[in-house]
Amino acid sequence: MKYILSFLLFTSLLLGADWKIHKTLMLKKDELVKIMILTQSVDKDNPNRELFELRWTLFHNDILTLFSSFAGFMKQSTIREVYPNKSFSVELMGRGRSVYPPPTLLVQFSEYDYENKRAVIELLLKDPKELVELDFLTKHEEKR
Repeated sequence: MKYILSFLLFTSLLLGADWKIHKTLMLKKDELVKIMILTQSVDKDNPNRELFELRWTLFHNDILTLFSSFAGFMKQSTIREVYPNKSFSVELMGRGRSVYPPPTLLVQFSEYDYENKRAVIELLLKDPKELVELDFLTKHEEKR
């Protein structure tokens, strides 16, 4: 049993290394992020398009409340700066497709800037087969 748990922990650490930071944003309250998600389809010249939207509405007791929408589904998430509740993920392609693991966007709360009242949010992408392209439709301040 001990060996099985060690193996699972080891493989999860290896698989977790595929995340790549795509952008780090500094967002004001209710500032809307719009990203067009382009995924490969059968017709290479005409990719599938889905809009991803994200904004935060409340920061209280070190908890950030976010609203997001993707593919017509709204979601409210409460995340904080500490593990294990510091992020949420969105699968960018349905599991019905023959792509496994599906490309995934991870929205991670990095820190809160009390002086400027901005949340620092990292967008990480896991797409080993490079099937997804992110097109940012709105301009935002990026953390350097």
